[in-house]
Amino acid sequence: MKKIRVSVLLVLLLALTGSAAERLKVKPGPENLDYFKNNRDATILEWEHPQYAPEPGAEWVQQAVRVAFEIDADGHPLDVRALGGSDRFTDAAIAAVSRWKFRPEVREGKPGLASKEVRMTFTPKGTPKRRPNDGFFCPYQLETPEETPPGEPENPDVAYPATLLPRRLSGEVELIMSVNEEGRVDGVKILRTTHPEFLNCAVQTVAGWQLR
Repeated sequence: MKKIRVSVLLVLLLALTGSAAERLKVKPGPENLDYFKNNRDATILEWEHPQYAPEPGAEWVQQAVRVAFEIDADGHPLDVRALGGSDRFTDAAIAAVSRWKFRPEVREGKPGLASKEVRMTFTPKGTPKRRPNDGFFCPYQLETPEETPPGEPENPDVAYPATLLPRRLSGEVELIMSVNEEGRVDGVKILRTTHPEFLNCAVQTVAGWQLR
């Protein structure tokens, strides 16, 4: 997930259109913002393969699902979601990751929240069997999501709502964005806004952003 603070500028109106609202998955965000300011690392302690049936003679060779998730202070995955890949295995991938266990990084005596991504592969052989060294090394590569500044590449500033022009209010919208492999925004979490009209313009603006 990407943390973007959008400063509202006095420019032309871009009202939230139906197409942008339908394309973006907009949902409320968490109340505690410490995670987004202090994203930390976490070490995997327990994991399991996704459960899926074998398909002998299947025409496909291998498919994958990329999963993103956050890890709470107790080491449990939360907000587990699929970023892309084969729809047929999305549920199995999410269910498996949801049962994983981590050891959060501790700073100043307090465990911190973390975010991770993992690519899970699926073959016609079905659920893989555990190997002896699986107890020491998780066979899935865990990654920390890359953070990209909102100005790379250059994107337009957010528009100012025309309805607020007579009052000349300043304001902010703070949100989290998920970005797909094409660099387009495909999901938004709203953290806070100083006025609902600012929120409409902010969501409309980021819907057209292109990120690296």
